[in-house]
Amino acid sequence: MAHTALKARPNMRLSEMKPRRGQSGKWRLFLLAALLVVLLFTSVGGVLAYRASTVTYPQDMAMAQQGIQHLERAVTLLRTLQHDPLNTTSIGQARLEFSTANSDFSTLSDAINAIPTASDLLPVYGAKLHAARFLLPAAQHLARAGLAGCMLLSLLGTAFHNPWQSSGLTKVQMVQVMTDVQQAMGELQLAINAATHLQAADVQFDARIAKAFAQMQQYLPMVKLWMTDLTQLLPALPAILGVGTPSNYLIELLDSTELRPGGGFVGNYGIATLSGGHLLAADITDVDLLDRPFYGSGGRIPYPPQYQWFSNFLATSSWSLRDSNLDADFPTAAHYAETNYALEGGKGTFQGVIAITPQFIEQALAITGPVSVPEYQQVVTASNLIDLIHYYQLGAGAQGPDTVASPDGHSSLRKRFTSLLALHFMQQLRQMPTARWPALVQLLLHGLQAKDIQLSFNAPAAEQALHQLQFDGAIEATSGDEVMLVDANVAGDKANHYIQNVVHDQVTLDAQGDALHHLSMHYSWTTPGNIYGTHLYRDYLRVYVPKGSVLHRQNGWTPSTTSKAYGYTVWSGVFTLSFGQTLTINLSWTVPAVATYGTAGWHYSELVQRQAGITRSWQMQLVLPTCARNVRPSGSLRLLATNTVDGVDMAAWAQPLTQNNLSSVEYLC
Repeated sequence: MAHTALKARPNMRLSEMKPRRGQSGKWRLFLLAALLVVLLFTSVGGVLAYRASTVTYPQDMAMAQQGIQHLERAVTLLRTLQHDPLNTTSIGQARLEFSTANSDFSTLSDAINAIPTASDLLPVYGAKLHAARFLLPAAQHLARAGLAGCMLLSLLGTAFHNPWQSSGLTKVQMVQVMTDVQQAMGELQLAINAATHLQAADVQFDARIAKAFAQMQQYLPMVKLWMTDLTQLLPALPAILGVGTPSNYLIELLDSTELRPGGGFVGNYGIATLSGGHLLAADITDVDLLDRPFYGSGGRIPYPPQYQWFSNFLATSSWSLRDSNLDADFPTAAHYAETNYALEGGKGTFQGVIAITPQFIEQALAITGPVSVPEYQQVVTASNLIDLIHYYQLGAGAQGPDTVASPDGHSSLRKRFTSLLALHFMQQLRQMPTARWPALVQLLLHGLQAKDIQLSFNAPAAEQALHQLQFDGAIEATSGDEVMLVDANVAGDKANHYIQNVVHDQVTLDAQGDALHHLSMHYSWTTPGNIYGTHLYRDYLRVYVPKGSVLHRQNGWTPSTTSKAYGYTVWSGVFTLSFGQTLTINLSWTVPAVATYGTAGWHYSELVQRQAGITRSWQMQLVLPTCARNVRPSGSLRLLATNTVDGVDMAAWAQPLTQNNLSSVEYLC
């Protein structure tokens, strides 16, 4: 199987190629729109004041206000698509608002251009007139970009309004999609060009304009980066969506109750086929039907050096698809999944890999409703999903070995229930009322953010676009403080379903910008349940911290190794836990000079990354230097009451870690 250069080098980080961003790229266009509206409103007011001596002033003022209102309403309508992306009514209304705004701004622009440019030298209103000569065209181009975007959304809404009954995107429609995207980006670039003709000094006559202009300048590089990525993605879209020729994806169903770094043991796999962006089929089968025959015939796949720890714990000499996700960086794990699949004799080539956790299936069942599996006389709900799967795969309900295919040929005898459940779940999706599709689309987006769905594309441009949207499941890198905990169940049981994990991280900043961490990881196994394996849980735990961090103290685990990965220093250790026990692991370390000083004062940020398949309860407390004042937290951080004894300011956040969490604080010292 051929792999791209990116896939052939799994340790290459996409985050080293381009900087990460704090917000999803798809809404930056709306932010830019809002900023341009603010600039436009103030500048147009000045120009109309200049023309107040004419009889057209009242009409011009009314038109300016109407244009701004139409643009704002269009942006508001597009924002509602976050909750209902295929709502053709909202798309049509937004298109009308953009069209009307474009007409109003065009009329005003013609009027402004009729004023001699020498008027820009006049006192008071000359500067505003000069600014309006660029801001009005920027607003026009922005409205036209919105029109092109609405045409694109309307086409997609029609094609995917009912994903099971329509034929999906055709080659002709795909050409139109590319045309609409290129037109929207072209108009947006023209809007950016018009706005960037102005310097900060040109807008200092009004504090509101100056502030909005500064914000716009801050976000312009991000918007340009997003446009570049989208341009590179367009040629890869037909292959990704299966336009013209169907596309295939390797599907991994993860068992998070047997936790692995990539989200869970790969118990079942399958192939999903897309045609025109529509899912044609998704067959699920037992991974042992691939792994065991390969191993039984004498086949061997050696473990890479970085995963030798797993081979040592499980006493296995050959790697396989089911154990391919030993890395929390999903692009890396996906590369190895495809590689092992091919080496074990798997047929076909793929456009990418999709991994799904039980948490996503549970949430999807809340939307589709319970799924009946008549062959077993069972009704599967979110609350009994995991228990039923384990009962029929590992418990008294198992009907045979995993080395014998079931009579229907879909899976092994042992995992036939899971295969049939997947089949009936897909049938229920096809019959689901159209009104529920927006909720499912929202769940898909949330799943990507939470790593309950992990997606990797083989096309470099497509993978880069995923990375910019923070949908690639990669281990991220930022310029600030970072921490990520990665557990691996090396006991071979299903105990993770019953083990609770609470983390407390106290971070103390000193006057030099050093951060001292006191991290406590509390594991508790007090909930009873069938774990289908050894009753001594063993965990290989890795802690990712910024490179250059200095470890001071560790207890509660058996230390293993210190290594480097993805730009991090990684400390690892092993611990065991039995039912009824609790355990606390403590680590203390310093990250030198992680708080930085600039023109606005001191800045500190911390990125806490989630491992797929586990939801930890996370508590973070930040203790600021005694000299800190004018403290401004952001993200999840909230400022606590100042300690009146020693005058130390503190900020904190506490919540389940359902997705990566980036928080920061600015202060003077």
